[in-house]
Amino acid sequence: MNSEQVDHQLFFMHSQTTTQQAVRISMTSDYFSAHIGIGFMLNGQKNHFLQGWIAPLQIEANQLIFCYAPIMSGYTEYFANRNTISSGFYLDLALLEQLLQTDPRPQVQALFEPIYKDPSQTFLLTATISPAMLTLLNELHSQKSIGLFNGFQRRARMYELLHLTVEQIIHEHCAKIDQLKLHTSDILKLEQVKTILNENMQKAPSLAQISKQVGLNEYKLKRGFKQINQKTIFQYLTELRMQYAAHLLLHTKQPIVEISQKVGYNNHGHFSAAFREYFAKTPSTFRKEQN
Repeated sequence: MNSEQVDHQLFFMHSQTTTQQAVRISMTSDYFSAHIGIGFMLNGQKNHFLQGWIAPLQIEANQLIFCYAPIMSGYTEYFANRNTISSGFYLDLALLEQLLQTDPRPQVQALFEPIYKDPSQTFLLTATISPAMLTLLNELHSQKSIGLFNGFQRRARMYELLHLTVEQIIHEHCAKIDQLKLHTSDILKLEQVKTILNENMQKAPSLAQISKQVGLNEYKLKRGFKQINQKTIFQYLTELRMQYAAHLLLHTKQPIVEISQKVGYNNHGHFSAAFREYFAKTPSTFRKEQN
């Protein structure tokens, strides 16, 4: 394992291990106790265990773990006939606190609060390594820190990776915290929105009008609709219009200008732009190719 002290608050490590048979390596570090450990699994898989955990955690490729332990003691198990590549950070609690100060959202503070509320307990989160993080990790592995300027650049890349990591964890875990609590009556009202849009595609009502019609405030209307359908009301309406426009282009001889008006676009240019963005071709090209 190669380790690199970035500064007094942050350490970066990289490891590549090829095993012919299963191996368990014990790990104890007084220095890194009461620190945050972040591990990036780039290739292969391994089991990781820290004192205070109920059972080992199997870490797969493209997965990261974010953990805290008052005593950094445990083991790593490598599987037989595997090439395992991993990287990681150790950072002190003060640095994490600095990173979190820039995000005032209460759910973000709530996510990491257990670490500060009871530092005698272990803490664990997992997340997926994003493409942007993977690019930085590959860059850090291939680069050598030569000269003062390159050293500053490398440190900046590491802090960029750290910021992306925290953002990825927040993105994956706060989405769960941030979900609206929807009752059955709310869900039925949100389903009614789709009926309203289907029946009024040519002249769609405003959000305020829909809100009044279904009996939900605009906040719950927008957030709840996206939570259930994985798309906004505007995205759903656009999808409806484009699918109906495609149907008319294929099964009728109506002029494109007329079709654009039927699906709610008074401006032919706006319709063509929206259609091209949705289908990656103009309405006229779509009609010619399909026929």
